[in-house]
Amino acid sequence: MDATKIIFKFQIDFDDTVFIKNVTFYESEFEGYAFFRTTKFKDSADFRESDFKGDAEFEYTHFLKRVRFNGSTFRKMANFQFAEFAIKADDEIISEYLSSFTPRKPIEFVDTTFSGACIFYGAKFYKNVDSSHSKFDKLASFNKTQFNGTVSFEDAHFSGDTKFFETKFDGELDLNRAIFNKLFIKWSDIKDCLKYNDLLYLELVKNYKNLSWFEYADDCYYELMKRKRKDSPLLSMSKIYYIFSQIFCGFGVRLRFPLGCIFGSIFGFSILYNLLNGITKSSPPEITMSALNNSILLFTFAPNEISPSFWECLYFSAVSFVGGTPVGLIPVGVWKYAVMFESVLGYLFLALFIVVLARKLIR
Repeated sequence: MDATKIIFKFQIDFDDTVFIKNVTFYESEFEGYAFFRTTKFKDSADFRESDFKGDAEFEYTHFLKRVRFNGSTFRKMANFQFAEFAIKADDEIISEYLSSFTPRKPIEFVDTTFSGACIFYGAKFYKNVDSSHSKFDKLASFNKTQFNGTVSFEDAHFSGDTKFFETKFDGELDLNRAIFNKLFIKWSDIKDCLKYNDLLYLELVKNYKNLSWFEYADDCYYELMKRKRKDSPLLSMSKIYYIFSQIFCGFGVRLRFPLGCIFGSIFGFSILYNLLNGITKSSPPEITMSALNNSILLFTFAPNEISPSFWECLYFSAVSFVGGTPVGLIPVGVWKYAVMFESVLGYLFLALFIVVLARKLIR
């Protein structure tokens, strides 16, 4: 069917229609409502440069092959709820045609403008989707949408709320240089499929903070810093900085990292003190009496030092870690330098813990 450059002055109704061959609405104008609900396009559907001035209803529509809305404008609501795009081959599709025609991006919304709300609730995209350079002026809902191929929103502009609740991505998601106001999408849903870009990650962190989704903001920032650590030159100062920053404070967003350093240091030093006899336990001195001759007795005082237990070593390590001086426990020989080093680590790790804790409490 060739409907190129046709102007539909009134409402059109293609509900439940089955288009067997290629359908072209190139540069067509729909001045009234456009109903394509439960319509089947068994061949390719071309809506490029079309102008939908009224509501466009594509609810439960099946696009079995290639579909293009490049450069189209939806001035009011665009409803694609439960629509299915590039459906897998079945008995009704000519298999020979499918084998000879396999476009890289069979679903195209490039440079498409959605002036009203666009709803893709429950829609299914079985192949790659290209929606780059598109504009979404109001609500864009992709809740419970399923993307089985790659999806590109590169350079897209989302002015209204954009929702991706319970959306499934089986391929790569490209949001590079996309501009969004409020993007409601869980980090756990996109962390494994999002195409990496450091500026995009920073924008997502800012977006999550604006939504008060601080846990997602921390997770996104942590992943960004891991990427930076991985991409930094080997044996460079930046590599060393990222490694130490991750180990000691989790890049400033993981409270368990400084806590692990604190308890790990205390237990580690206590084990060393206990196994290597680094400290001794003082007790009251023993008094001994010896006879110098038949008439003179000499009393002598000898210090009594014993090895402390593991729990006493743990106490010694914990007190030393916070800069205290344990009573009755004394480091032996060079171990006094180990105690000094543990005290320095204590001030460092406690300071890091306070900084990370304050960062989480004060948002």
